Formats: sequence, structure tokens, C-alpha cells
Amino acid sequence: MDSIAQITTSSGAKRTGHFVKIVAATAALAGLLFGFDTGVISGAILFIKGEFGLTPFAEELLVSAALIGAVCGSILSGRLTDLIGRKRAILITAGIFTVGSILCAIATSTGVLLAGRIAIGVAIGVASYTAPLYIGFLAVDFRNFPTPGPGSGGQRRNHG
Repeated sequence: MDSIAQITTSSGAKRTGHFVKIVAATAALAGLLFGFDTGVISGAILFIKGEFGLTPFAEELLVSAALIGAVCGSILSGRLTDLIGRKRAILITAGIFTVGSILCAIATSTGVLLAGRIAIGVAIGVASYTAPLYIGFLAVDFRNFPTPGPGSGGQRRNHG
């Protein structure tokens, strides 16, 4: 017969496991956004070129703006994450993604579109560093996880 302590620990571990999976999946979306943004511009540039009357140089600059922003974001991401923490860095990155996307959507000039692409790039750079770091922080090492039950005393066991 299971004791109340075992049932409570077991259901709490299930909830924690589901929470970790949800948070890890959400944080992993940073990689999806990076790939999606890189792929989308290749198809969209044909329409953008016609709409804004871009020169070949402006077209190249617009396509590479996100990559330039990503380099800047990745340079800043280590210090930013140390200063404000992983969770806040991811939340700020989500805000920067949103602002950059809105700028790109409402752009009436090449400059606004370029600013939006650079903002998205900075968010990509920070997210590429911070999201895997956050996922790794949430990962539970089950080999050292306390084992509930009679005689275990809730002590950590090293099976490695």
C-alpha cells in the first residue's frame, strides 16, 4: 500500500516533468524562429524588392541585417544573461522579437524595415545562447534524483 508521502511525491514529480517539457519546448522555439526567419526572407525578398524599389545593395543589406543583428546579439547575450538571468533574458528576447516583427509588418520605408530586421537579428542572437542554457538548467539529472520509498530516506543516490 502506498503511503501519502509517496503519492504526493509521485504526483508532484509528474507535474514537474510536464512543466519542464512545456518550458523546454517553448524555449526551443528560439531555434525554430531563427530558421523560420532565415527561410522566409528568401521568398519575401522578391515582393519586398518590388514594393520598396530596392537596389541590389539594399536588397543584400536587408537580407543580411538579421545576421548582423544576430552577431551583435550573440556577443551581448553572455553578459546580458549574467546580469538579468536566463528567464528574464528570454522574456526580453520575446519582446524584441515582437517589436521587430511589428516594425517589419508596418514598414513604409526601407529604414524601418531594416531596423525591424536588425531587431529580430539581435533577438535571434540572444535566444540562440540563452534558450539552450535555460533548457539545460531545467533538465533534471534523474541519476541523482531523490528516490522516495521505504529505506531511501529521500537521499540522493549516485548511480554513475
